[in-house]
Amino acid sequence: MSFAKINSLSTSFAKYVTENPTGPITNLPNKLTIYLLDKNINEARQAGFDNEYTFVSHKDYTLSSNGNSAKITKNTITANKEGLTIFTFTNGEQKQTVEVEVLSIQPNLTLPESISLSLNEEYILPYNLTPSYYTGSAEITLKENGTNLTITDLSITAKQPGTTTLLVYLNNTLQKEISVSIAYDEEVKLILLSPARVDGDTIYTSSDIFIFQTNIDSSEPIISATGGEVHKELDTIILTNFTSARVVISYPDLNKTLAFYVVRE
Repeated sequence: MSFAKINSLSTSFAKYVTENPTGPITNLPNKLTIYLLDKNINEARQAGFDNEYTFVSHKDYTLSSNGNSAKITKNTITANKEGLTIFTFTNGEQKQTVEVEVLSIQPNLTLPESISLSLNEEYILPYNLTPSYYTGSAEITLKENGTNLTITDLSITAKQPGTTTLLVYLNNTLQKEISVSIAYDEEVKLILLSPARVDGDTIYTSSDIFIFQTNIDSSEPIISATGGEVHKELDTIILTNFTSARVVISYPDLNKTLAFYVVRE
């Protein structure tokens, strides 16, 4: 009996993966924006701000950059400082350019809409700086558009009655104009410039023209007369065409009003 020898043949197969020569080197967009962050980063990310961007590389590459506002470590771009950095990925003759802009989070100040003070009252300006992940400088300065206040850092002191405007700056940029009202701490008093005698709230005069002033020169009054005609000339108030008139002088910004009668004898 004869046996036929069967030779066993072994064949191995290798699988080769070829990169797409026309495909991108990475999955990065042409332009990218990230932000400077160093606190409350999770809150910032929930609000849509991030200080890094992780990408996928499809090919081996060499890397060059123009700028130092961002850096790449492995496959992550991280913000370094405010500015623009251009990264160039190179694979053979193929290049991919990515512009990475690094921005700062812009701060916002929450401030009072208006302030009411008494004469000589000191007031420290309250504020709220947001967002919580703002990492830049926050220099707040105060100035006045007027001469009614004494300002020391964030403290204001009312030095004379009237209405003025407080200017609030953040990092030398005007944030808000706040109206400040300073109440007069004395009663409105009359200064009579015509011959007259006073009996309670009634003034008797023999003149057909009654001239007077008030002790307030820091605010313009609203003046009305029932039973006569009244007008203001510089610092004096003149009442004419009256026999018995009721005069009302009001200073709305000081919350002060004076009413009296003028009777011609």
